[in-house]
Amino acid sequence: MKPRRHLPLLIAAALNCSPLFAQSLDDDTLLPDQAVVDLTAAGALNRAAVHEQNAILVGQNQLLQQQLDVLTANYDSLAASRENQFFLYGGLLVFLGACLSALVPRLRGRKKLGEWG
Repeated sequence: MKPRRHLPLLIAAALNCSPLFAQSLDDDTLLPDQAVVDLTAAGALNRAAVHEQNAILVGQNQLLQQQLDVLTANYDSLAASRENQFFLYGGLLVFLGACLSALVPRLRGRKKLGEWG
Protein backbone atom coordinates (compact mmCIF):
# COMPACT_ATOMS: atom_id res chain seq x y z
CA MET A 1 0.00 0.00 0.00
CA LYS A 2 1.47 3.30 -1.06
CA PRO A 3 0.83 6.26 1.23
CA ARG A 4 0.70 8.58 -1.79
CA ARG A 5 -2.49 6.89 -3.01
CA HIS A 6 -4.46 8.07 0.04
CA LEU A 7 -3.13 11.60 -0.14
CA PRO A 8 -6.05 13.03 -2.17
CA LEU A 9 -8.61 11.59 0.27
CA LEU A 10 -6.72 12.94 3.25
CA ILE A 11 -6.48 16.38 1.66
CA ALA A 12 -10.17 16.39 0.81
CA ALA A 13 -11.07 15.33 4.34
CA ALA A 14 -8.74 17.91 5.90
CA LEU A 15 -10.18 20.73 3.81
CA ASN A 16 -13.80 19.71 4.47
CA CYS A 17 -14.56 19.26 0.79
CA SER A 18 -17.89 17.98 -0.39
CA PRO A 19 -18.40 14.22 -0.17
CA LEU A 20 -18.96 13.99 -3.93
CA PHE A 21 -15.59 15.57 -4.56
CA ALA A 22 -13.95 13.22 -2.07
CA GLN A 23 -15.61 10.21 -3.70
CA SER A 24 -14.46 11.35 -7.13
CA LEU A 25 -10.87 11.00 -6.00
CA ASP A 26 -9.98 7.41 -6.78
CA ASP A 27 -7.02 5.50 -5.33
CA ASP A 28 -5.54 4.95 -8.78
CA THR A 29 -5.89 8.51 -10.08
CA LEU A 30 -3.72 11.51 -9.55
CA LEU A 31 -5.14 14.92 -8.87
CA PRO A 32 -5.94 16.77 -12.10
CA ASP A 33 -5.07 20.45 -12.35
CA GLN A 34 -8.70 21.51 -11.84
CA ALA A 35 -8.89 19.42 -8.68
CA VAL A 36 -5.76 21.13 -7.34
CA VAL A 37 -7.35 24.52 -8.07
CA ASP A 38 -10.56 23.36 -6.35
CA LEU A 39 -8.57 22.20 -3.33
CA THR A 40 -6.74 25.52 -3.23
CA ALA A 41 -10.02 27.43 -3.39
CA ALA A 42 -11.53 25.19 -0.74
CA GLY A 43 -8.44 25.74 1.38
CA ALA A 44 -8.76 29.50 0.99
CA LEU A 45 -12.44 29.34 1.98
CA ASN A 46 -11.56 27.10 4.89
CA ARG A 47 -8.80 29.50 5.98
CA ALA A 48 -11.21 32.42 5.78
CA ALA A 49 -13.79 30.52 7.83
CA VAL A 50 -11.17 29.53 10.38
CA HIS A 51 -9.93 33.13 10.57
CA GLU A 52 -13.49 34.40 11.08
CA GLN A 53 -14.19 31.78 13.73
CA ASN A 54 -10.89 32.64 15.42
CA ALA A 55 -11.84 36.33 15.51
CA ILE A 56 -15.21 35.44 17.07
CA LEU A 57 -13.57 33.20 19.66
CA VAL A 58 -10.99 35.87 20.53
CA GLY A 59 -13.83 38.34 21.09
CA GLN A 60 -15.68 35.86 23.29
CA ASN A 61 -12.47 35.15 25.19
CA GLN A 62 -11.96 38.85 25.90
CA LEU A 63 -15.57 39.19 27.05
CA LEU A 64 -15.20 36.18 29.34
CA GLN A 65 -11.94 37.56 30.73
CA GLN A 66 -13.71 40.83 31.57
CA GLN A 67 -16.57 38.96 33.23
CA LEU A 68 -14.06 36.90 35.20
CA ASP A 69 -12.32 40.07 36.40
CA VAL A 70 -15.63 41.59 37.51
CA LEU A 71 -16.70 38.40 39.29
CA THR A 72 -13.32 38.07 40.99
CA ALA A 73 -13.54 41.66 42.27
CA ASN A 74 -17.10 41.01 43.52
CA TYR A 75 -16.01 37.83 45.25
CA ASP A 76 -13.10 39.56 46.98
CA SER A 77 -15.31 42.37 48.26
CA LEU A 78 -17.97 39.91 49.46
CA ALA A 79 -15.36 37.76 51.18
CA ALA A 80 -14.00 40.80 53.02
CA SER A 81 -17.55 41.83 53.94
CA ARG A 82 -18.28 38.31 55.20
CA GLU A 83 -15.15 38.33 57.37
CA ASN A 84 -16.18 41.67 58.87
CA GLN A 85 -19.67 40.31 59.49
CA PHE A 86 -18.27 37.31 61.38
CA PHE A 87 -16.03 39.63 63.39
CA LEU A 88 -19.07 41.73 64.32
CA TYR A 89 -21.09 38.64 65.27
CA GLY A 90 -18.23 37.42 67.43
CA GLY A 91 -18.03 40.76 69.24
CA LEU A 92 -21.79 40.77 69.85
CA LEU A 93 -21.69 37.23 71.22
CA VAL A 94 -18.86 38.10 73.61
CA PHE A 95 -20.81 41.15 74.80
CA LEU A 96 -23.99 39.09 75.33
CA GLY A 97 -22.01 36.44 77.18
CA ALA A 98 -20.55 39.07 79.49
CA CYS A 99 -24.03 40.51 80.14
CA LEU A 100 -25.48 37.08 80.90
CA SER A 101 -22.61 36.18 83.20
CA ALA A 102 -23.31 39.38 85.14
CA LEU A 103 -27.10 38.96 85.26
CA VAL A 104 -27.54 35.25 85.98
CA PRO A 105 -26.05 35.32 89.51
CA ARG A 106 -28.28 38.27 90.43
CA LEU A 107 -31.38 36.49 89.22
CA ARG A 108 -30.68 33.33 91.19
CA GLY A 109 -30.04 35.19 94.37
CA ARG A 110 -27.51 34.39 97.05
CA LYS A 111 -27.89 32.10 99.94
CA LYS A 112 -27.50 33.73 103.32
CA LEU A 113 -24.84 32.49 105.66
CA GLY A 114 -27.42 31.81 108.34
CA GLU A 115 -29.17 29.20 106.22
CA TRP A 116 -26.16 26.92 106.05
CA GLY A 117 -26.15 25.49 109.38
